[in-house]
Amino acid sequence: MKGGTLRALAVVIAFGYPISNLANTGNLCLLCPDTIFVLLIAAFAWWTARFKKELGFHISTPPVARASCLAGSANQRTQQSSIAEPPDKADKGGQSFKPENQEQAEPVIESPETQLTESEENSRQEPSTRNDQSFSAAAVVQTELKEEHAALIKEDVQDIPSLKRSNYFVRHWRGDLSLVISYWVNGLLGTFLVLLTANTLGAMQNNISLTLVAALSLLVYATAIVASIWQLVGVWRSASNHVSRGGNSGWASLAKGAVIFGVLNCLVLFCRTYIPQSVEMVSIIAGDKRLPPYEIRVLAGGTEVEFRGGLRAGCAKELERILSAIPQAKVLHIESPGGRIGEAKRVIQLVRDRGLTTYTSERCLSAATLVLMSGKERVVAAGAKVGFHAGKLPGATAEQQNEMANLVRKTMESAGVSEQFISRVLVTPSEQMWYPTFDEMLGARVVTSQSLGERFATSWDLSGAKLDAAIQNINAYPLFSTIRELEPEAYAKMMTNFVTAIRSGKSEGEAVAAISEVTGDLMEKYLPAASDEALLALREQWVGILSKYKDQNSRACIAVFTQAKINYSRAFPDWDMTNTLRVVEKVMRSGASRVVVPVDKKLADEDLAVISKPLGDKYGSDLMLLQNQARWMEHSQKVCDILLTMYQQIETLPDKREANLIRYLVTSKDE
Repeated sequence: MKGGTLRALAVVIAFGYPISNLANTGNLCLLCPDTIFVLLIAAFAWWTARFKKELGFHISTPPVARASCLAGSANQRTQQSSIAEPPDKADKGGQSFKPENQEQAEPVIESPETQLTESEENSRQEPSTRNDQSFSAAAVVQTELKEEHAALIKEDVQDIPSLKRSNYFVRHWRGDLSLVISYWVNGLLGTFLVLLTANTLGAMQNNISLTLVAALSLLVYATAIVASIWQLVGVWRSASNHVSRGGNSGWASLAKGAVIFGVLNCLVLFCRTYIPQSVEMVSIIAGDKRLPPYEIRVLAGGTEVEFRGGLRAGCAKELERILSAIPQAKVLHIESPGGRIGEAKRVIQLVRDRGLTTYTSERCLSAATLVLMSGKERVVAAGAKVGFHAGKLPGATAEQQNEMANLVRKTMESAGVSEQFISRVLVTPSEQMWYPTFDEMLGARVVTSQSLGERFATSWDLSGAKLDAAIQNINAYPLFSTIRELEPEAYAKMMTNFVTAIRSGKSEGEAVAAISEVTGDLMEKYLPAASDEALLALREQWVGILSKYKDQNSRACIAVFTQAKINYSRAFPDWDMTNTLRVVEKVMRSGASRVVVPVDKKLADEDLAVISKPLGDKYGSDLMLLQNQARWMEHSQKVCDILLTMYQQIETLPDKREANLIRYLVTSKDE
């Protein structure tokens, strides 16, 4: 392949690939690894052509060489004007010129026959004299040319700044280097060094703090900007000097075209990436004030740890310090709106290394969901909000977006999450939030189970003023005001047990049970004297809960009737608990007279027999489950169906008989 063909191929590769990349992706990425690889191939083709033609770089003739050429041509003219041969060559007569200071040879005695006459000797010496005169004139001319040559070299040297100063970077900046060196060597080598620094920082970021990563990133950005300006200006100036140095004007124009594309690319990269990301880096260094502050608390005697707040720079290191101090910790509560994905990666590693169970009781959004999914067991409380979307970094390049997407994908895949769920997360814009249902998360293996507040320590912080505020909120409900009024001792016991359960690290269910157990005991005490109207309102509450939740959460429905230790507000997040508390308060107020309303047991048995017949026809032997409450939770769905059907049948009775049967059922110790 000819050198010209190779050079043409190099140009096509060097300029064609970035332009096609711009057309396909909308981004003229001269700093991308694939572009650099292609440019290296183009450089190889170019250098091959040069070596094939010249066995080296094509560098235009420097001024010193020009001076040598001029001197050579002048010397040639001098030789043409001279008559005699150089003194070291023989003349036509066969005699040689001798230096003037050469010692004379010893005289030779010749025979008379060989001696010449004086006239003949003079005639023999005339050509030699003429040759001596010509040689002297030539020596004078050659001396003058040497002086002219030296002056020319001195003048050219004075005109070359690069020969005055040996700083390589300054020579490139001024355009004194050849176009080949400026474009291929300094351009590609500088880009390679910047990329190498950035990749080294990327490899180190898991082992250094996020704040240090931010500071080093700013340094890399500044270095890239300075290096780009140095590269582009040097190439432009070298291209401007290329023709005057004897180079091809076509290559100079192509180099300037590449510089123009480079400037445009740098401007786009500066506005789209460097400025937004520099703002983020400065925010990280300044303390990430835009994210909510975080708090880390030890719960349940050190067996559980709660992280609450934004994933700010430095939070992973603080969490690691606390976990190292309590190696018995097995559960991490994560209550966070999200934050820095770099900190999320560090927390993920902590959770995996220690085999922690992760749990959220309120909300877990954005990057915090990656922490939730890294747990050995992943539990969400009923009613907790878990929100997903694609990662976000202001000014993120396509490579950075892919890196964030790969982190999300790998974290989910390691947890066994389905591909369909992962795809849905990655296509959700970062400005939006997707809140899947518990069944969707369970089916996709995002979580492993649900809690009604019965498993883990409550994360409610009721210290100091927060405790007073919580008690005030409780007293705002009419039921608790009535209890405090009618049963002050029971009220004091209830509140003491509630606060103690929270402060000792008990579960939410146990804390709520401190209230529900006292309330249940008071209901048994006041129901016999409650009004018919209050009993009918109570039956209406039961039917409403069973109708709405028997299919969604049958275990929670059973918990209502068995007074299990759960957080009812979690079990029934969209239920009007205030109305339920009013019904209980109505029962207590109407029964405050303590005058027991008599039960017509005969009529109650007759009505019970009437409603039992269709129940038996529908459920058969399963109807016997009502008499064994210990098995209700095991068969929660079936028991809920039976209870709902029974209360709906009771509702068909006249009000008086309905109230009589309900009073009989709730006050009879045999049932």
